[in-house]
Amino acid sequence: MRSIPFTLLWSGAAALLSSTSKTHNLPRGGLSTTWAKKQLKISDWAEDAKESGGVYRDGEFLTKEGLEAERAAEAKAAMAKAQETKPPELFLKAGPDGVSPGDCPFAHLDRMMLAYKGVEVVLRPCANNEAKPKWLLDGYEGKMPALLHDSDCIVESADIAKYVDFFWPSPACAAPLEGAGAEACSSFFPAVAKFIKNTDPSADAELEAGLVKALEAIDTHLAANKGDGPFLAGSQLLGLEDCSLAPKLHHMHVAAKHYKSFEPPAELRALAAYTEAVFAHPAFAETKATDEAVIWGWGNARSLK
Repeated sequence: MRSIPFTLLWSGAAALLSSTSKTHNLPRGGLSTTWAKKQLKISDWAEDAKESGGVYRDGEFLTKEGLEAERAAEAKAAMAKAQETKPPELFLKAGPDGVSPGDCPFAHLDRMMLAYKGVEVVLRPCANNEAKPKWLLDGYEGKMPALLHDSDCIVESADIAKYVDFFWPSPACAAPLEGAGAEACSSFFPAVAKFIKNTDPSADAELEAGLVKALEAIDTHLAANKGDGPFLAGSQLLGLEDCSLAPKLHHMHVAAKHYKSFEPPAELRALAAYTEAVFAHPAFAETKATDEAVIWGWGNARSLK
């Protein structure tokens, strides 16, 4: 089987893993079991392939399903290879001391996903551009978090998490959120960031109201989607959204309390129960930023405003 980079297999490949279809081998002049009962010339095969999503290759007709099965086999081989390579390296913002992992909630998302999957990872905190490797600066504009795995580099925290979920499929993640639940989670961090970064006391009341509204939307989702588990999808399994939301809630509890004396409204009981459960999960507890780092990070953000 030809060698294909992990990144090419990962992109969109997860949906192919359940394919059980087989390739149809057609001798010259033979009959396909899935096409019209007629004598087929090479030109006919090519036209059928074009219309159906299959291909005619090296004397063999591959249906769309056959191609999917082939790609699924390649994906499974790549996942096996992923377990055999050296541990991935995660380049991330350094903390106040310049050498420990910092406060970045997006890097925490990826650390949480890696911990949930039980993946050994080498952390590479970088305090500034001088601490970053040249290839990261030249090839990826120095963006962090960045995951280096074998010869592949993935940037953007959500893409890193999806990459990890694909190559380390066990334990499984909860299904992605859709609709109002997804919207509620995505609107939370902008609201909390605006509130914490604000240094104009006259604007605090409006910004706090915006944050409370965002928290109420999450609470409403949680209350309406109780399942057999405490997490966002109503599951015992963590999902990507849990790994994204939990670090941001942590920042709110630490930095909004420190700088604004803010506490979430007590009546948001579903949110409170969720926060307690997700903060107790080992994947969160073992990877969270220190309070000192969170306060330091937001202090820098407030001074730059």
